[in-house]
Amino acid sequence: MDYLKNGGDFHKYDHIRSVRMYGKHAGNVRFSIVTPTYHRADLLEKSLRSVLNQKMVTDFEIVVVDNDDQPAVENDTLQLIRELADSRIVYYRNEKNIGIYGNTLRAARLARGKYVILLNDDDLLHPYYLYVMNCFIHKYGFYGVMGTIPSEFTTEPVIKEIHGGISAFSITQEGFFTGCCVTSPGFLYPKEILETIYNAHEELLMGDQIIQYKALKKYQLILVDYPLAFYRIGVNETMRDEVAADMMFHMCKLKSQISRHHIMLWLYMLLFRKNCYQQYVTSSAKFWHKEHLIPVVLHRLHCKYNGENSIKQLVAERIFSYLQYRFSKKRDVFYI
Repeated sequence: MDYLKNGGDFHKYDHIRSVRMYGKHAGNVRFSIVTPTYHRADLLEKSLRSVLNQKMVTDFEIVVVDNDDQPAVENDTLQLIRELADSRIVYYRNEKNIGIYGNTLRAARLARGKYVILLNDDDLLHPYYLYVMNCFIHKYGFYGVMGTIPSEFTTEPVIKEIHGGISAFSITQEGFFTGCCVTSPGFLYPKEILETIYNAHEELLMGDQIIQYKALKKYQLILVDYPLAFYRIGVNETMRDEVAADMMFHMCKLKSQISRHHIMLWLYMLLFRKNCYQQYVTSSAKFWHKEHLIPVVLHRLHCKYNGENSIKQLVAERIFSYLQYRFSKKRDVFYI
């Protein structure tokens, strides 16, 4: 599979209508937070409240698009939206379920803001997320994609108070390979460029990384060096064994394809491909508490799990650390 080619024709859903069931667009707004959802009103409520509680910035809308394909039925999501009763929320329901990627793109197309922020229905934003993003845009005039360093939580996130200045840095394509694989929610895109890059294989749950890498090839990609968006773990789709294993497998394959575009990374993968796979799968499985999947995924990658202390593995890790150091030094740094 070529991960970097367009993976799906989302225009095949154009004939399926999204019915507006609550609210209306306020005209031109600066930010649109778009949230695709499906049968998760309890988690969606916390996500929406984190957006409604934004400080210092009020020029935004929230576009919620529901994949529950029963427009005539008042479900828990619609009840929630009515209880929140906020004029900044616009709620649509699709006439047919068009999948997670199709629904995300539909929500982005319905947005009216100059900048679109993608936020899953179980993730949260820091109260000063929009304020910080807006400050960087005003000061530097960024035209590209912006995100924040990831912060994970299971029940409630640790929201740190902001004291003093905040920095941000640009990511290179090589840096994406060596560790800046940006998985944090709340990525911000200029609306006019989002549809041109939002095209991933529908069967892959790690399509957001593919989309961000495509953006990186054409535009500037900036990460704010502060946890302003929070990724929920423990109750999402990724936590199923088969899904977690599939994501680890395809991320290894994606890294392999990315390496072909840089001579040093290509040489590293030529010499240490299996060690690179082992390192990534092991660290990811430990993060998700899925250590039992390590031999399963490595077998699928035609690798034998040799443990972490073999001489070749240690050499591979040392070289990888050097590559991380080398490419991190090329990043531009910005301050507010």
